[in-house]
Amino acid sequence: MARTKPHINIVFIGHVDHGKSTTVGRLLYDSGNIDEQQMRKLKEKAEELGKGGFEFAFVMDNLKEERERGVTIDLAHKKFESAKYYFTIIDAPGHKDFIKNMITGASQADVGVLVVAANDGVNAQTREHVFLSKTLGVNQIIIAVNKMDISGVEYSEQRFNKVKEDVSNLLKTVGYKPDQIPFIPIASLMGDNVAKKSDKMPWYTGPTLLEVMDQIKEPEKPTTLPMRMPIQDVYNITGIGVVPVGRVETGILKVGDKIMAMPGREGKGVPGEVKSIEMHHEQMQQAEPGDNVGLNIRGFGKKDIARGDVLG
Repeated sequence: MARTKPHINIVFIGHVDHGKSTTVGRLLYDSGNIDEQQMRKLKEKAEELGKGGFEFAFVMDNLKEERERGVTIDLAHKKFESAKYYFTIIDAPGHKDFIKNMITGASQADVGVLVVAANDGVNAQTREHVFLSKTLGVNQIIIAVNKMDISGVEYSEQRFNKVKEDVSNLLKTVGYKPDQIPFIPIASLMGDNVAKKSDKMPWYTGPTLLEVMDQIKEPEKPTTLPMRMPIQDVYNITGIGVVPVGRVETGILKVGDKIMAMPGREGKGVPGEVKSIEMHHEQMQQAEPGDNVGLNIRGFGKKDIARGDVLG
């Protein structure tokens, strides 16, 4: 995989059912990152499960249980390119039962998109996600006020301003500066202001969500520090072996590097050698800070390492 654009990790957060997965699906579709055929299949699947209208959410909700319940449980990662950046989109669960998965998602992100439904406004998980994002160091945040099309809201500027005011007050309490944060009125199901300008809200003259994503400040990468990669998960893949996955936090990881997993299950450290590096199913010769990668490492057995160990 040749790296031509800077890589940004972006997490979509917010209360359950406020439309995070649908927003991501719409963004991917309208920007040409998913084709018509895939979308048609997802639409058929959604209707089959009695979830018509959920097809955009299905782009990210890949577990069977999530599709049937219409709730995001685990983290979903998807690559996505804009004019300026190569993004890894992390769709975090909004349901309170799955908060630990949301924490993992936010801890990997450079930027957060908080999705707030216009009809519902600030909710319990909205508060919790904002608080956790700030605590976990997500310093750039974008607010997408979704469901502007819904009955009772009908693209109302007044309702948008009320939600904006409530969210601004919440952001202030945790140390964000609302006057420096973009607020975008969107309707993901309809595609208003996600990747394409809407004609339904003439009162809003600002950028679309996609345009705002291209205005993100690229985070500084600590490439000169020693390599450190906390393990988020360990997979055992037939024919390949043990594959630790996670995000490189500091330094540069190269194919052929000799590394250690600390502390390892025995507490003594586990030595290994990097055979291959993959990001979004594409081989790479090296990984940099911010890259979410899977590694094939010579010397690691499945009982040697686990989530929480650190590679270095």
